[in-house]
Amino acid sequence: MKKLLVIFALLGLALAVCPSNCANCTDPTCYTCNGGYFLSGTRCRTCQFGCQSCTSRASCQICSSGFFLDSTNVCQYCSSNCKVCSNFTSCSACNASYYLNSSNQCQVCSSNCLNCTNNSSCGTCISGFFSNSSNLCQSCPSNCSNCTNSSSCSTCSSKYYLNNSQCQPCPSNCLNCSSSSNCSSCAYGYYFSIDSCKICAMPCLNCTSNSSCSNCASGYYLSSNQCQQCSSNCATCLTNYYCSSCNQGYYLSGNQCLACSINCLSCSSSLYCYSCVSNYYYYYQFSNCASINCNPAYCRTCDSTNFTTCVSCLDGYILVNSTCLSCPVNCLNCSNSSCRSCITGAYFSNNYCYACIDNCYSCSMNNSCDNCSAGY
Repeated sequence: MKKLLVIFALLGLALAVCPSNCANCTDPTCYTCNGGYFLSGTRCRTCQFGCQSCTSRASCQICSSGFFLDSTNVCQYCSSNCKVCSNFTSCSACNASYYLNSSNQCQVCSSNCLNCTNNSSCGTCISGFFSNSSNLCQSCPSNCSNCTNSSSCSTCSSKYYLNNSQCQPCPSNCLNCSSSSNCSSCAYGYYFSIDSCKICAMPCLNCTSNSSCSNCASGYYLSSNQCQQCSSNCATCLTNYYCSSCNQGYYLSGNQCLACSINCLSCSSSLYCYSCVSNYYYYYQFSNCASINCNPAYCRTCDSTNFTTCVSCLDGYILVNSTCLSCPVNCLNCSNSSCRSCITGAYFSNNYCYACIDNCYSCSMNNSCDNCSAGY
């Protein structure tokens, strides 16, 4: 019996979950911390910024990459693009795409170069480029991620496969393939079936088979690998009874979508409306959306927050300081004192509208009628 108790005790120690940032512990006591933390009593606390290993917040032992330890055991930044340094002015190793010059400073390599010893000669190029005969980085062929020269590819980009050192397109909707007829994985929104990629059926956005969905469209939630519709007026939801956002004209109350006040387009409650449907404005005195009845004469639409302020006029009028003034005679639309278009029965000439000749319904110039009035 004692042996069993000992075994269970040891098993409990082995399965104990250590506190946050603790590397070794006997629940709830921590003995050693993860990198970047130090032990304070039985808890792990963070080291100073830039410190990889410390004995206290104020005393660092080893600094992180890009920092150096000063005389007060505090980590200070290395110079720009320096990876390892002993002080701010003396660098010993640079970040990728930079090289160490004779002054122990980091300078940028040539374009698209990952590693170099000077800015005129590259040792390793970034993906999609190769080092040419001049030791400079040159672009690989189209859709090639790694190559040895401008005509020979070694690995291809997604949706392409390697064929005789050239990148060829995979079958339609295929993400990775080994030939034009052999697909290994499909693009988002498609699933692999036998030897081709088939589209996931809506409302499923992504799936692993025609009966197993992993992501649903807005207005649906995932339940047992199937898309189920959210409750009415719910835009997104976690379950049928738990909405996370609502359709236009509704607001979220707890986990349910409730209707905004009548003619309200968006709101935070039944009493607070953000915007109203077309031709309505928010009436603050009564906290609801009221029909716009523009007071200014000849006004077509008013400000949605002030029905005494005009924002557009009826045809034949121009808006000046929120007031509708008459356009020049025969004008349908105007700007200042100039016509933009004319009423029927008038023609446009030099920014003015002139009446057509008698009994003419429409015309485009003086003394010329396009269509006559009824009875002529």
